[in-house]
Amino acid sequence: MKIRTNKLFTLLILSFVTIIMAFGSITNVNAASSTIFNGEWPLGKTEDVKDGLQVGTYMSLNGENSFFSTRDTFMKAHSDLDVTSNPSSVDQIAHMKNTTGDDKDVTVDYSLPAQSSKATSTDKQLAVYNGSELKAPEGMTIKYSFNKSAYGDWDATKANQLTSIQVKGTLKAGSEFKITMPLKLQLENFDIEQAYFPASVLEITYDIEAGASGMGYLQVHLTKPIKSDYKTSSQHYLGVLKKNADGAYIKAPEKIQKLLPVQNSANEIYYDNFDVYDYFNGKMPNESNLYYGGRFYINLKNIQDSIRNDGYSTLVDLNDTSKLQEFYFSGYVTVNSTPKIENDALKPGQLHVSLREVVNTKDYTLPLNSKWDNTKDVTVYDHLEKTVAVNSKDVKITGKVDTSKAGQYKVKYTYLPDNVSNTQVVTVLPGPHTDKPSNNKPSKKVTVVTKKLPKTGEKDTSLMAISGLVLLSGLTAAYVLNRKRA
Repeated sequence: MKIRTNKLFTLLILSFVTIIMAFGSITNVNAASSTIFNGEWPLGKTEDVKDGLQVGTYMSLNGENSFFSTRDTFMKAHSDLDVTSNPSSVDQIAHMKNTTGDDKDVTVDYSLPAQSSKATSTDKQLAVYNGSELKAPEGMTIKYSFNKSAYGDWDATKANQLTSIQVKGTLKAGSEFKITMPLKLQLENFDIEQAYFPASVLEITYDIEAGASGMGYLQVHLTKPIKSDYKTSSQHYLGVLKKNADGAYIKAPEKIQKLLPVQNSANEIYYDNFDVYDYFNGKMPNESNLYYGGRFYINLKNIQDSIRNDGYSTLVDLNDTSKLQEFYFSGYVTVNSTPKIENDALKPGQLHVSLREVVNTKDYTLPLNSKWDNTKDVTVYDHLEKTVAVNSKDVKITGKVDTSKAGQYKVKYTYLPDNVSNTQVVTVLPGPHTDKPSNNKPSKKVTVVTKKLPKTGEKDTSLMAISGLVLLSGLTAAYVLNRKRA
């Protein structure tokens, strides 16, 4: 009975483990990253409405939708499509709704995905139509354009050359239509190194006025998420200076590296996949994921504060050289965009920040009663990397050196425009000691006997030696005594 009970218990445990593993698998599936990522781009969250017609086109994949195309004279809506999800097919949705109480005669063109107009003629097509003739909405017709030709009837032999459709007719009051166009993604033509560049951007549009003024745009970027989450990394920032002749960054001194903070602040690192910062007067996005082709921004305040007392700071704002950069931003992050570091490399999840030296000091010594020069071995650099006179109004000197007294003196030099300082240690050496005779009488010869003090560790060594001798003597006596008794 006991054996059967043990077997039953074992089976129950195995069943429990299996259930736990199954739930774990389900959790992992639900935690998978989105196939389509829309970020914080402010345009395209809702469809455009003009004259009571709500209109838009968008991409749909695995139950997720991109942003809507948006009608804007300056910008386009943007979404990222993650190619790591192996999306062999994706749908484009063409939509229109009559929100008024009257019937509307409409003509609207919907273009299928095509590479950005900036793509070259050699760029291979990334998406093609993969369906049959579409069903027209009630009371309306659909015409087709193949290879940007004039609109005409459906031609099944040219299905994968379809470039746009035209929906025309009367849309009844309060009614709407939604046309689904299946697409095939030709990912064999995709190059991740070109993520976010014209060759990897699919653009779809709608046009309700047969001209640019009536067009709405959506750009879908084929890309991949970057595995490293820089926001939660335990790495310290890597400080770099100028590049050497080989194009590699020169590392800032090790003492500066040790001062740089850990890059794990969610309020310090920002992801920008769609250039929101550039277009919206410095509004800082805070997107959850970073994709190839996106950028990251670093709020530099903590970094500036960590090194300002050791003579270093961050770069100068290119738009206003009178002040420092508020944010450091990368270029478009690509597979091969990891910067080269002289005699080193970035660790996984580590970000680099460009620094500059502002105040350089070198420690030195002075003889007793010599003259102190408060500009010696001190160099200060302004925002244009030109040297600044140490005694100028832009440099504050805190501390003095009294050469009549031996000792170490600390002098602080601060470049006021950046509030960056560095401290110099000046050591005044003691001079030779002499006894002066008094009252012109022959001085008595004084013999000074100095007792040499033991060096560190000598006292302990002597005690150990004495203890050893005592122990040896005792052992010897005991040995002799035993011999006599024997």
